[in-house]
Order: sequence, then structure tokens, then C-alpha cells
Amino acid sequence: MAEKLAYYGFRYMFASLESLKKDVDFESIKLSERLALLTFAAFTYESFLNHVGHHILKSWDEHLKPKLSPNGKMEFLCEVGKIDIDYSCSPFQSFKKVMELRNQLAHAETEYVPYDPVSHANPEDWPKPKWQRVVSSLNVSRVISDLEEIVAILEKGLGLPPVPAFLLMERVDVPDALFIAASPSLQGRR
Repeated sequence: MAEKLAYYGFRYMFASLESLKKDVDFESIKLSERLALLTFAAFTYESFLNHVGHHILKSWDEHLKPKLSPNGKMEFLCEVGKIDIDYSCSPFQSFKKVMELRNQLAHAETEYVPYDPVSHANPEDWPKPKWQRVVSSLNVSRVISDLEEIVAILEKGLGLPPVPAFLLMERVDVPDALFIAASPSLQGRR
């Protein structure tokens, strides 16, 4: 066994998300605030999926993590845990849309949208780029609660002990033969 410090990236991301959420008036939320919250939700999902994958398969970091998209990671992990995914309803619908937004933002290009000087005379009526339509269509509070629900579903379905929301890091004992099946490192908490 080796003594290590485990820094839970997804818990740091989620804490940042919660901190941002406290500073936002959801009645008059600005586009930049929505964008920041949704981006941190995407980062939290990705970090959590990598955390889970790392703890259930010893080959995750080397072989699967670099090759799978976030959607592929979610589907793979749910298949391993025999968890049904329905992207047409909550909580997985939010995941799908947040990852769609993440991809649009990560690979952003100049987008040309149709413009008509008569029907778009008022800037408020200007057509929006695809990413902005996605940002505006998402209920940020729902996205955050769905994120919490998916974390709980995956932890339970994969038999991983939950990492409490307040726990950002801790000292753990890591076995020499790294991780297999259920996480020995998490079982070694003190």
C-alpha cells in the first residue's frame, strides 16, 4: 500500500459550480452567467466520469479515457453498472444537452446565421448562433440537480462509496496493484 492524497477534481468543479450559483440571480440571469454555470456543469460531468472510470477499471486511464467522448464514457459506465439511460428525460436529458453545448463551445467556429434587415431591425430579434440557443434553452437549476442525481445513480449502480460533497481531498491508501472492480483506495479512507 502507498499513502497518497486524493484530490477529487469533480468535487472541486462542483464546489465552483455551487459558488457561482450563489452569486446569480436566477430571475434575471445573464447569458455570461448561464454560460459559466453550464460550462462548469460540463467540466464536473467529465471529471466525475473519469473519477468513476478510474475506480472501476484498471485500464481506464491508459486505454479508455483518451478514446471515449463524454457520451461514450457515460454509456460505457452505465452499461458496466447495468444502468438504463433514457436521453429523452431527466436526468440524462440534461447530460446530453450539456455535453452538446460543451462540444459546440470547445470546437467553436464562426457561425453565419441568416439576417433580414426588415425582420431583424431590432437587435433583440437577431437570430442567435446554435450554442446560444442551447444555452438559453437549458434550465440551469435543473441541470445542476440532474448532475447531482447522475452522480448518485452512477455511484450506486457501480457500487462505489459516495464521495461526500464537502470532501475535496483526503489521504488514502492506494494498493500497489492500483484499482480493480470496487475502489480499494476509497475503501481505505481514514
